[in-house]
Amino acid sequence: MKKPLDLTIADQLEALAIAIAMALVLKFFLVEAYEIPSGSMQPTILGDPGTGIFDRVLADKLTTMLRPPRRWEVMIFRFPNDERALYVKRIVGLPGEKLAIQGGDVWVDGKIARKPDPVVDSVLKDVYRADDGGIDLNVFSAGPGVRISGTRAEFAPDATGDLVLRSSVRDDFLHGYDPSWGIQANDQAVELLARPWIKPGDRRAAALTLAERAGCGKLVADFVALVAERGRLDHLAAIVAAYQELADAGLGRVRAQVRTAVALSDPEKDQLARHLQTQLGKQIILEETVDTNLLGGFVAQVGSLILDGSLDGQLARMRERLVRG
Repeated sequence: MKKPLDLTIADQLEALAIAIAMALVLKFFLVEAYEIPSGSMQPTILGDPGTGIFDRVLADKLTTMLRPPRRWEVMIFRFPNDERALYVKRIVGLPGEKLAIQGGDVWVDGKIARKPDPVVDSVLKDVYRADDGGIDLNVFSAGPGVRISGTRAEFAPDATGDLVLRSSVRDDFLHGYDPSWGIQANDQAVELLARPWIKPGDRRAAALTLAERAGCGKLVADFVALVAERGRLDHLAAIVAAYQELADAGLGRVRAQVRTAVALSDPEKDQLARHLQTQLGKQIILEETVDTNLLGGFVAQVGSLILDGSLDGQLARMRERLVRG
């Protein structure tokens, strides 16, 4: 026996109301989904607007209702001065503690606070990328009695030396990421200093410190500080690009944007630069990016001039000739 239409509609509305109520309970009391907007928490989680890579996480809300947050946990919260902005940060200090950073370690009330192993694993980054055979040991210099060959190191029985890195290791934002992803360096400092509630004097002081630490000269550091003080840091990239174009024009050089299927070797870069220089009569600066969408070859562009040496281009031209008969 079929139900009357009004009872069927009532059952559906009841099921819909229950589903909405359960969704609201889940969202406000148990778990909620978030999209990571920036790279400030990389490599644990990442958001990169330039490439469209945005990690998605599920936030557990119930745990913090049952107990206080703990050190090293990742928390999602609303920024007090702008509750529209959601922040994702790892807890380092707790109320009433005195913190210090020494030698890359966090010290709490005079004692070192070691990260638990799972946290260490989540923040480790590959400085030297290893292939299936291991790490290329040529980044090390070998002491007496040690011989390096590719990914292997052989120690003589009477060896007195060891392996020492040829240069110091500094953490870089891009360490651990495949270059083909096209991820750019973190601009969190620019985003932070652009916040409207930060005083102009504080913006200037912070920008000046960052510029000096980056090795900028006094003139450049003062200019960056002025741009920050006037609240124009969002235009800094355009200012740099415009100045670069003027400098290139004054020096009689142009920049060639080159997309390649695989990274070019140094001899290949030199050969391509010489060819373009012959065509244009100007010094060429190659700016190469790896485009995994290319089947092979490269595409070079200097202004309106495009040199298509890609397999994709050759196939397109062949198809066009076949269509024309």
